[in-house]
Amino acid sequence: MRDQSITYKRNESYKGSLQVPFQQIVVKLAAPNTWFTLYQAGDIDYTETPAPADIKVAQSDPTLSKELYQGVGDFRVDYLFFDVTKPPFNNLKVRQAFSHVIDRDAIKLKILGPQGNPSYGFLAPGYPASDQEALKGIQNFDPALGKQLLAEAGYPNGKGFPKLEMWLREPTPTDSAVGGAAGAMLKQYLNIDVSISAKDQATFTNALNAKPTQILFGFVSYGMDYLDPSNMLGVWLTGGRHSWSNPQYDKLVKEATSYLGPAAQRTQMFQQAEKILVSDVPAVFIYYRTPIQFVKSYVKGDALLPDKNNIKAIHWPGYTTMDTVPAGLYITKDAPGNRS
Repeated sequence: MRDQSITYKRNESYKGSLQVPFQQIVVKLAAPNTWFTLYQAGDIDYTETPAPADIKVAQSDPTLSKELYQGVGDFRVDYLFFDVTKPPFNNLKVRQAFSHVIDRDAIKLKILGPQGNPSYGFLAPGYPASDQEALKGIQNFDPALGKQLLAEAGYPNGKGFPKLEMWLREPTPTDSAVGGAAGAMLKQYLNIDVSISAKDQATFTNALNAKPTQILFGFVSYGMDYLDPSNMLGVWLTGGRHSWSNPQYDKLVKEATSYLGPAAQRTQMFQQAEKILVSDVPAVFIYYRTPIQFVKSYVKGDALLPDKNNIKAIHWPGYTTMDTVPAGLYITKDAPGNRS
């Protein structure tokens, strides 16, 4: 696939209302781990999801640091999850123990940098009904408590606990780094051995969605399809992608989804449901993404201007030929080479 590309040319027969300045868009076909190198070389004008090492390089470069943008993307949250119907994860104290030994601040400091922030719930800040501050004390980092809970569950210092395999879904370098760090913390604080197993998209998804699920322990992410709590929280309804089932949670989410009363009351219902989710620990929420983009300085337009929340980045669903972002950008005359 080296040196191959796809070129989208402007349809001169288009009579719609959009005023699109681009004459053509060239999409380079390349492996994700080469995108930043292509960007540095000036072969592409935009890239996203750089590796942590690439971000550090950019932050120390006087030019690249001015081309770095940070957004919220699809409010994606990365988390560890369990099959709560099978031992050892049918024991709440085991799940709670896991939640208290993940040092989210260390993961941000050593791995994520500006790419993400610690998460203590499923709804990221800025997303409707997000209540991260109120949830912070439920799955907080407390290794002593984690050890105590594991002992109370019958596994003092990890004795007798089965070796675990953590499944990752087609992991990026960041996914592998965070998953590996979580596994190391489980070993350090609970003396539990965890191996990391990277799976392709189809294998992982089919196993996750199987009834019953075929993944005992995994690391995955989820981002919104539409901007409403019912979308994100709906993932955890009985019969969804995870094995967890809670009638009270189901009732609250379903009632809130169709509720036509005051918006504040609807928000409160969703927040009550999320508290049940976080407290019952079908998952350990690790971080919400604040995705990084690089855009050349000669690319201008409305899509890069700060929004009402002062977020300056290309917004969800990102730069694709299927959204309106290209209509809000243009290439200035100071661009090198033959830019379209």
